[in-house]
Amino acid sequence: MKQTEKQVKSYEALVRMAAFAATGTALLLVIMKLYAWFVTDASAMLASSTDSMLDLFASIMNVIILRYALAPADDEHKFGHGKAESLAGLVQAAFVLGSAILLLINGVDRVITPKDIVHSEVGIWVTVIAIILTLLLVILQKYVIKQTDSVAISADALHYQSDLFLNLGVLAALFLSQGYWLQADGVFTIGVGLFLMIGAGKIIWLSVYHLMDSELTEAVRWRLNDLISLPIEDVVVDIFALPEDAYHGRMKILYAAVASKEVINKALSFVRQIGLNNKVVDIYEMSLRNIALNLPEMDFGTVALLRMQENQGSMLMFSHESLYLTRQIELGYSSFATGGGAFSLDNEVMIDRLALDIQRSLDYYESQLGKGVANKIYILPLGDENVHFKDELETQLHAPVLHFDCREFVSFAPDVGPNIHDQAYCLPAIGAVLRRES
Repeated sequence: MKQTEKQVKSYEALVRMAAFAATGTALLLVIMKLYAWFVTDASAMLASSTDSMLDLFASIMNVIILRYALAPADDEHKFGHGKAESLAGLVQAAFVLGSAILLLINGVDRVITPKDIVHSEVGIWVTVIAIILTLLLVILQKYVIKQTDSVAISADALHYQSDLFLNLGVLAALFLSQGYWLQADGVFTIGVGLFLMIGAGKIIWLSVYHLMDSELTEAVRWRLNDLISLPIEDVVVDIFALPEDAYHGRMKILYAAVASKEVINKALSFVRQIGLNNKVVDIYEMSLRNIALNLPEMDFGTVALLRMQENQGSMLMFSHESLYLTRQIELGYSSFATGGGAFSLDNEVMIDRLALDIQRSLDYYESQLGKGVANKIYILPLGDENVHFKDELETQLHAPVLHFDCREFVSFAPDVGPNIHDQAYCLPAIGAVLRRES
């Protein structure tokens, strides 16, 4: 327990450090860029300053309003204070929209009546320093993300990575405006204004739909458009919310399942070719949930499943018939030696890495999601019968680790029950058969 409390404090300290670092960096960048704008009178520096001010504004607003949003339900707010986050989004969107309009006006003016940029070396040096500071912040955020898997810091890091490209654009605009293309300053400012206007529109869309609690899937599709590699029209999106008690009941969280339409259509075509009529398309995690429903731990505690594929894995945690956590593990069963040197030094290193990843999931589940301790961890059947690490993993985690065999709690006909090796490939089918919902 002492170790868990120490890890929780470490998590909070790292996330808090990253948040304060982002706020401090944004404040410093605002001061530097405003100075550069006053000295150079460059429209591009005004655009860059505005972006940094928005960063700072967003950080301060989130700290103030999320503190209220994360408060639990009370007599006056039966369902918590989560709507405050959407209100914060609308306030930020209004600020962003107003700034975008001002930038567009300024940019158009500079295109029509271009001006020479004075003391451009000041703007260039300030922008170079801004790139270095932003890069250092992103490196720190990446470290914190690796240690904590914080969703908030991940989103912040993605935003600051885009700021790196914006600062590079400022450098290009300042350089081109030195007699090469005077309108470059105004064109760049217009581009930033349009970019901010689009971003404001997305924030308004998501915030309004959250407040209205309707057509949430469409709002999520819009948000996913920036996060997935395939065009949004080529994928199927479904969402399901975490139970009300997740994250101590302080906020609404949902999972989004995304799959290629082409992949799904091929699977459905195969099903029809073998004479079956498909009724439901489910994801692997929820199929496993259907099997785990038969475990006694599901009714009164937590079911923790470790799924290991050849080159990657995942940790899944269920409680009271619901999926609470799914977390990817960048390690597969192929990382473990199976020859005569089994559990050599290399294998011990792999066990340490795997145990650390699992422990992070367990700690996050307990401290952030507000759920209890997982009493048992089940290892799902592996695709390689020669890989064995249960005992070593149990020693590292100081918790019971068991091999998952669905024959122990699911009734099969005598001539049907699949052996452990077969289960590594047919668990999704078994879970589909056990689906309870209509």
